Amino acid sequence: MTLKEYKAKRGILLDDLAAELGISRTHLCDLVNFRRGCSLALAIEIEDYTLGKVRPRDLLPPTTQ
Repeated sequence: MTLKEYKAKRGILLDDLAAELGISRTHLCDLVNFRRGCSLALAIEIEDYTLGKVRPRDLLPPTTQ
């Protein structure tokens, strides 16, 4: 599940999720839209926060084939 899908499914506001993760709204927005990567530590923190629903590999941009 992508971070965008998780956020929508749970009805979580971007500002609230960013605050929970301790990152800026801009950083989270860039992650959600695959404009920016994140550290492994943050990827694991997101996985923990989402109880495994969003895995580190889900934070990678989709591949085009």
